[in-house]
Amino acid sequence: YAHLDGYVITLFPRGMTPNHEANKTSDEALFQIHSTKIAIQTRIRRLEADAQLAKQNAVKAKRSGTATLALTHMRRRKAALDEVDRCATILTNLDTSELSLERAKGDKQLIQTFSTLKIAMEGIRRESGVNSEDVHELMNDVREDAKMSSLSASAFGDAAFDIDEDELNAEFKLLE
Repeated sequence: YAHLDGYVITLFPRGMTPNHEANKTSDEALFQIHSTKIAIQTRIRRLEADAQLAKQNAVKAKRSGTATLALTHMRRRKAALDEVDRCATILTNLDTSELSLERAKGDKQLIQTFSTLKIAMEGIRRESGVNSEDVHELMNDVREDAKMSSLSASAFGDAAFDIDEDELNAEFKLLE
């Protein structure tokens, strides 16, 4: 499925999703943020070039002895640099907004994933007929059996290695 809106074509390889409008709105917002950032970056470059040209013109006017014209050029330079600062602030705000929107989309996807996981787990429990009490009871039985095995092994192990140290030392001396 594809959607044409002005000069923008949006492709949906898997078809339309139930929450198409929400995705469309966030994708359009990201696209607008991206387009606006490009426009502002272009504007900053133009303003910086204008400020540099105004500075060069001010220096030329000062050398030629026209102080009033030099001050006019310096005011233009100051206005251009002030606008660069304002545009830089807007650019920072757009970056922050873009990150926030992408984080929100990621959070939404995470919530949908956990919701799907919950539904799948509930389905598996229903199909298996096992409930949480059965699992706890089974785990307690396993722990009990492990404890009994451990006690049995230690009882057999202690008997197998119950050797008198003095007897071993005496046998060792005989071997020398």
